[in-house]
Amino acid sequence: MTLGAGLRDTLDFAWLMGSSPLASFAIAGTSAVMALRMRRPLMASLSVMILPLAALVLPALAVYTALYPGCQAREADFGDCRLWGAVMGTSFDRAAMAPWIIYGAVPYCFSLALMIGAVGMLFFRPRAEPSPPPFAWPRFDRAAKTFHDSNG
Repeated sequence: MTLGAGLRDTLDFAWLMGSSPLASFAIAGTSAVMALRMRRPLMASLSVMILPLAALVLPALAVYTALYPGCQAREADFGDCRLWGAVMGTSFDRAAMAPWIIYGAVPYCFSLALMIGAVGMLFFRPRAEPSPPPFAWPRFDRAAKTFHDSNG
């Protein structure tokens, strides 16, 4: 197995997870629920907004940085790009469709982030620590009750 085949399979898996709304929002929703259980509403809101978009942006960025002259990512073409000894196939061509998927997913990510952030701030706000009393009396119960000299 060549190194390019590993990259191709990794990109295929990334496109499968990123372009499937059910999978990407399920992962983001699970991380948001875990953040809400830890009483971190901002982390929950940001995870719903960023994770589905990052699942599309990062593989597209990897493809666009690996392109070379004579190899282009096109929407309506089966690619003939070879990278590290392997034919990339549709792995590179799916990067050309990623911006259209991102344009469709951004409004949903933003609205879900606002809703989860509002619910989190209302119901899952971090608990305040109890404040110390304004005047603390000195504790004399820790003082020695007897003075015993062990040296005699």
